[in-house]
Amino acid sequence: MYCIRCGKEIDDGVQFCPGCGGPTSGNARPPPYGGNYQAPPYGYQLPLKNTGVAVILAFLFTGLGHLYIGKIKRGIAVLIGGILLPSISLVLFLPFLIVDSGGATDPAIGAFLALLIVVGLIDVIYWIWNIVDAYNLAKEYNDVLRNTGNPPW
Repeated sequence: MYCIRCGKEIDDGVQFCPGCGGPTSGNARPPPYGGNYQAPPYGYQLPLKNTGVAVILAFLFTGLGHLYIGKIKRGIAVLIGGILLPSISLVLFLPFLIVDSGGATDPAIGAFLALLIVVGLIDVIYWIWNIVDAYNLAKEYNDVLRNTGNPPW
């Protein structure tokens, strides 16, 4: 399928051209997100967000994928959570690290290891959620931009 305004090849079913931002047919529906469609200046196209970049940034540092997508408040909240969660874990384990059992087997060591595993799993689950959420938000951003010509946020 080709755009009726600029002639660029586009996917079937897309209502607004990602190249020029114009409707792809005379019977195009209004944008689904309630915004008023305004065609960008001729030749101007908002860039799509690369889902791979969002995933890599989220993988490297919690919250960066969200910041890349443009979800600034959410990215800062995820970033703070990614810093606080391991910090709280460290504070919880600090008393166990300071106390020396004198080489004897202590029941507190077993409790410490169990707590360490649980908190470690929570940290890993939070980190994985961060990656998946950044990927899904990047896809949502691109889908809305392709269909409406306007970014969702």
